[in-house]
Amino acid sequence: MFDAQQLRVQELAGMAPQAVAQLVRQLIERIDHQAREIDCKDAEIRFKQVRLEKITFELGRIWQAKRQFTDMDAARRLAAREAITKALWEELYVWLQLERTRVAEGGATAKALDYSLRHWAALTRT
Repeated sequence: MFDAQQLRVQELAGMAPQAVAQLVRQLIERIDHQAREIDCKDAEIRFKQVRLEKITFELGRIWQAKRQFTDMDAARRLAAREAITKALWEELYVWLQLERTRVAEGGATAKALDYSLRHWAALTRT
């Protein structure tokens, strides 16, 4: 039996029909396997893009809420920012925790989520 990855053109000459059929099956199986891997990677990339868009959107909502209070003195501005953004930060935190349960251990996404959750107090400081 030939290894489809190591096959050379010269080896095809004079092959028995059964050997050619087996080789074709191997090649088709390899192509199918690679197509499935590509589909999985595409889905993973799309899912990561959705996560990034969600985080960006939520942070935008928080920063937009904070900008509403620029005409107040510092103490009132801080109190207003905390009151308005607290629920938004909590919503984002819950979402990050949920997303963390959905990703594989040790991957880049897991590490980024773990970092964010571990440093939450610093990230959400007003």
